[in-house]
Amino acid sequence: MNKFIFLFSALIFLLFYNCNQTKQSNESCSYRLQIKTIQDSLFNIAISDPIVQAAILFQKENFLINYSVNKYPSNISEIINYSDSLISLQLPYADFSKLMSEKIAQIPISEKLKKARIIHDLDVMTSSQIIENTKEALSVWPNDWNREIDFSVFSNYILPFRAYHEPFEKWRDSYFKEYSKLYELDTLKSIWTLTKLLESEINQHFRYFDSHSFQQSAMLLKRGKFGNCVDYAIWIACAGRSIGLPITIDKTTWAHAFGNHFWNAVYLTNDSTVNISRDHFHRERGWSYSKVGKIYRITNEINQEVLRKIEAGQDRVY
Repeated sequence: MNKFIFLFSALIFLLFYNCNQTKQSNESCSYRLQIKTIQDSLFNIAISDPIVQAAILFQKENFLINYSVNKYPSNISEIINYSDSLISLQLPYADFSKLMSEKIAQIPISEKLKKARIIHDLDVMTSSQIIENTKEALSVWPNDWNREIDFSVFSNYILPFRAYHEPFEKWRDSYFKEYSKLYELDTLKSIWTLTKLLESEINQHFRYFDSHSFQQSAMLLKRGKFGNCVDYAIWIACAGRSIGLPITIDKTTWAHAFGNHFWNAVYLTNDSTVNISRDHFHRERGWSYSKVGKIYRITNEINQEVLRKIEAGQDRVY
């Protein structure tokens, strides 16, 4: 009897496993077909400018397997407007944090426990959006003070339509209108001096707050002006890229188990990158740390190992 039960269980397992493998294979084939369909559609639009063509090709080959994470609460607009009103009062950090915590506590527990929704770029991005992003990025490169940056740096540090995994929204034009005024203040016309002006401008408005469980889009960040180190790094990256600064995001895991930390790095024309605002919030809150672990840089060139797994018919890697 026990032998019969064992054989029957094994048969059920094999049937389930084969069905699941077939489903995964079909999903992977469908995903690869979707990649090809959308990528090919980018070249069905007549574009004569070779630089625009090259930038679109780079996105075709690298950006379109990225994704965003969406977990907005139902009262997100109310939270954003509330934060903006508090910041206008120039409250001390402790008071701002207390009032924002009370507001966040009003989010229903069912929404706090809700699983974040993964939205793949292939499912939402259109050819027109990618072409528009490309042309807006090329409108600020090259110019008088970043013309020494080559196409590879431009593609990874200025061109991306998203800084990390924040929900996608059109942000370049709004950010450019906000921060292009810094051009006139930068008398030295250098990447570094403009970056420091940008950092100072954002630091005057941004308030650190890490007791929220949702990833804000670039436009929400610009409105609400609060967030954790990830939010801050996204804001700096998008603001800088909108005016032609080659800025990216670095991250690490603290050696003493403090958790992950994100900050920005700017690419200089002497073929080097410099960290910006890595310790800003630690000084503000009196934090200290003993040692930084391995540092990872957020670039947009595709991870070839991930590509090989996709082409082999394996599941997407998040």
